[in-house]
Amino acid sequence: MDLQAVSIEQAAADELPAVCDLLKQVNLPIAGLAEPFGYIFIAKAGGQVIGSAAVELYGVSGLLRSVAVHPDARGRKIGRRLALQALRAARETGARRIYLLTETAADYFPAFGFRPIERSQVDKAVQQSLEFREVCPLGAQAMMLEVEKGGFSGEERGDRREKGSESDASAIRAEVQTYYGKVAERQSEGVSSISSCLSSASGESQSKLGDCTVRPSGRGGEHSLQVESCCETGRCGSALYVGEDLSELPYSAVDSSRGCGNPHAIATLQPGEVVLDLGSGGGLDVLLAARQVGMEGYVYGVDMTDKMLELARRNAARMGVANVEFRKGDLEDLPLGAHSVDVIISNCVVNLTPDKGNALREAFRVLKPGGRLAISDIVIDGHLHDLPVGEDQIRAGLSWAGCIAGALTSAEFRRLLEAAGFEKIVISVEQRYHASSFFSVLPPALRNLPDSTLDDLAQRFTSSSIQARKPRK
Repeated sequence: MDLQAVSIEQAAADELPAVCDLLKQVNLPIAGLAEPFGYIFIAKAGGQVIGSAAVELYGVSGLLRSVAVHPDARGRKIGRRLALQALRAARETGARRIYLLTETAADYFPAFGFRPIERSQVDKAVQQSLEFREVCPLGAQAMMLEVEKGGFSGEERGDRREKGSESDASAIRAEVQTYYGKVAERQSEGVSSISSCLSSASGESQSKLGDCTVRPSGRGGEHSLQVESCCETGRCGSALYVGEDLSELPYSAVDSSRGCGNPHAIATLQPGEVVLDLGSGGGLDVLLAARQVGMEGYVYGVDMTDKMLELARRNAARMGVANVEFRKGDLEDLPLGAHSVDVIISNCVVNLTPDKGNALREAFRVLKPGGRLAISDIVIDGHLHDLPVGEDQIRAGLSWAGCIAGALTSAEFRRLLEAAGFEKIVISVEQRYHASSFFSVLPPALRNLPDSTLDDLAQRFTSSSIQARKPRK
C-alpha cells in the first residue's frame, strides 16, 4: 500500500463495493450507504480505497457516518481529513446541525466540535434514518455539532485544507515571500512585468493582458502608466483600475500589482478617513487611497515582504506623498492598534494567508466601530467536491503564490466573516476565469483532466468583491 500520495475525493458508483468491503473489515455497518441522499468521500492510495466518510442530509440536519480508515493506513490523519470533507459538504449544502452515533469513538469526535446528547434530542428527520432506526444499537452514543455557531473544530481557519502544522504555515509564507520578492526585484532592475495574479505578460514598452493594453506614459513622467485600451468588462490585470487615474503613479507601483480586482470601486473612500491596505505590495492601492482621503486622512500599508516594502517606500517618496506609512507584518498579527482605522482595503491577498480566520479577526480588531471592509479576492463560487477529481489533487496542482490554492468558497468566506463579528456582508462575483487564465503549462497533478473538467474548475474560481461592516456597538 503506497501512502505517499493519498487523495480525498467523492466516491463514484463503481467504488461503493470497495467502500463496503472496507467498512466490513473494520466492523462498521453498510446498510443504507448507497441511498442517494448525501455524499460519500473516499481516501485512495495507489488506486486502493483506504478510507471513507459519508454524510446523509435531511433538510438543515446531517448525519455523519461510515468514518473508517484501513488498519494499515492509520496514524496519518486520513480519518480526520475525510470527516472534515464530509462536514464541509454538509455545511455548504445548508446543514446547520450534524449528528452521529458511535459505539467506540465518543472521545474522538469532540475534536471536531461534537458533544454528547440524548437520542431523543436528535432531529426527528434524522431519527427516521435507517442508521438510527435499525443499524446502530440503542447503546450507541448520540452526538451533535452546531454548524451555525461558527463552523467546526479541527478545520484550519479559512483554509480548505486540513489544519497544518506551524511548519506548513511557514512554508506557505516562504513561497509567497519568495514569489513577491522576485516581483519587487524585477522592478528594481527595471524589468516590466505587468500582470494580475492569474495571468502574466511582459514587454519592454507595453504589456497586453487579454484585450487590455497598458504602456508607459510620458504624461506623468517616464515612470507613470496609462491604460490605452481595455476588454469589454474592464477587468484585465492592471486594467482592473479602469476609471482610476493611474497616469501620475510611479510605473513600478502599477507594474508590480498582482491584484484580481479594484477595491476602490467598492470602498468609496472619503476625505479624512484612515485606511489600511492588507498586503500593500508596491503601493498602488495605498497611493490611490492617499489621493482620495487627502492630507486630512492617512493610509497604512502592511506587507510581510521586505523587498516589496522597500519598493513601496521608494514609490511613495517619488510621489512626494506624506500621508502614508508602510509597516512590516502578517495579516494574522497586524502591527496596528485596536479601533484605529475607518476602512480596510485589500486586493487578492487574504487568499494568500495560511490562517484566514485569524486574519479576518485581526481586521475586525483594528477597525473602528462602524468601520468597513472592502476587498477584492479570489473566491470559489460553489464547491469543488462534486468534480470528478479529488480536491487535494486540485489544490496540489495550484500554487499559493498564484492566488488560487488557498481560495475560500463564498460560503466559507461568509462564515469566517460572521465568526469574526462582521455584519452586512455582501460577496459579489465580478469575473470568472478560464483554464488559460491559470496555466500556460498544466501542472502534473492536473494533466490527466479532460478540458471540460478544467474549464468547469477554472470558472468556479472568481474575482469577487467582499464588503462587510463592524457593528457600531
